Amino acid sequence: MVQVTTEALRMVRSSLTDFLADVEGIGARAAQQSDNILHACKLQMNRAQADVDQSEARIVALTKEIRQTEESIRNMEGEIKALAARVPGMEEQIRSLRGQETGLESQISALRSSMDSCDSPEAREQIQDRINGLRERVSQCRDQQRSLENALRNLEDQKARLQKQVNDARSRMARLESDLAAERNRCNRLRDKLERLKMAFGRVESDLQDYVSAARGFESSSTESTHRNASGVDLCIAGIESYLATDLK
Repeated sequence: MVQVTTEALRMVRSSLTDFLADVEGIGARAAQQSDNILHACKLQMNRAQADVDQSEARIVALTKEIRQTEESIRNMEGEIKALAARVPGMEEQIRSLRGQETGLESQISALRSSMDSCDSPEAREQIQDRINGLRERVSQCRDQQRSLENALRNLEDQKARLQKQVNDARSRMARLESDLAAERNRCNRLRDKLERLKMAFGRVESDLQDYVSAARGFESSSTESTHRNASGVDLCIAGIESYLATDLK
């Protein structure tokens, strides 16, 4: 009967030893698990923060590009306005030259008529000289007209090119503004996600601190209790073994 009791106590002692092996270090293991979880959470928050930073940088870039496009449009429209302001003066010059040409042609016609009725060779020569001079002036008027007309056509072509560039820039700016609005909405969603992650991280961090603290407390109390129980069992075994070793005869 005593032998059975000793074996049972040894089994209890072995179980206490196994339990102690399991309990010892549970606080450290809990702390390591907590660190791993927090590290994973921080990585996720860092990725979310990087997404927010990237989105904010794109917003800044799009805003800058829109401002530059607006300034380019204003400059081109200013050029168009300046070119348009030159048109009436050039058209007036062309009309004036045409009027001068018409007047000169009338003078030439009149001189020709007078020359037909003139019998004096000397007078006819003088009239012809005047006609030649008027023809030279007509040629000059026509050259000036052609030059002004070419300049006017070039000016109108330049206006048309600038207007096309303005239209293209306005279309591009509309796309940029659409992209900016979409990116601002995306950035707001990313910021909301980041804030939710930060709040969740705060809760997880607090819960893990409680978990580690509880694990360490459990380890401390269990280790102390187990050591006491093991010591008691050891004393019982030693007492029984001492009793069995005693010669009762």
